[in-house]
Amino acid sequence: MSWAPRCVQAVSTCLVCTEGYDANWRRPKLLRCGHTFCLSCLSEIARLSGQRQPSMTPGPRSGALSCPKCREVTPLPEPHHAATHLVDNFAIVEFITGDDDAAEPEDRCARHQDEREKYFCMSCYRLLCPCCAFEHASQTPSHSVQDVESAAGHFRLRLRAALGYCRERQELLDRVLRDSAEERRRIRALCLSLEHLTGGVRDAELLSQRHTLMGLQDPEPHPEPSPHKTPKPSSPPQLSL
Repeated sequence: MSWAPRCVQAVSTCLVCTEGYDANWRRPKLLRCGHTFCLSCLSEIARLSGQRQPSMTPGPRSGALSCPKCREVTPLPEPHHAATHLVDNFAIVEFITGDDDAAEPEDRCARHQDEREKYFCMSCYRLLCPCCAFEHASQTPSHSVQDVESAAGHFRLRLRAALGYCRERQELLDRVLRDSAEERRRIRALCLSLEHLTGGVRDAELLSQRHTLMGLQDPEPHPEPSPHKTPKPSSPPQLSL
């Protein structure tokens, strides 16, 4: 087999079940890590992850799944945390279906199927087709309806500002953590010094109490002369002849 058929098979086949992709239950789904697997396999992996018991080996949190190849965790979109809401690999979908429009996400208007949603309401956060945009602007003149590129630029600016604020808060938090660590180090050193001083004071008090107790002990009694006993007279001195 030449390299070209092998590449085609590798691109159009799920690595888990080794089944070919299609536009339905074997639809190729893209994970955050960049790897692609079919919807059927990812749904089963998500189901098994949801049944994981607390006593078992820790795995991805509820509402997420691990990539079967690199183990990076991909959150499952809300509201149902289902693999069906993951983004399609539109390049593979286009390759297996031959549909030129499959390379773009579905952005058709639900009311006007022949129109694409090219406008965005900045007030109610809705994508609108040209017909719906004109109707929406007429009914709610206070709302700001812009084309999607202008709206995207507006939100990009807001995201940059939010990221700048988050970086500032992160730097402040890092500084607070460093100061807290230094304060904890100083407190530990102070506690050790106090323990040393307390031990010295305790030893001095014990030594003082010992000396006090030794001083309070009664001395040994000495015999006193009886008042009724007549002292024995001393013998006269001997004269030498």
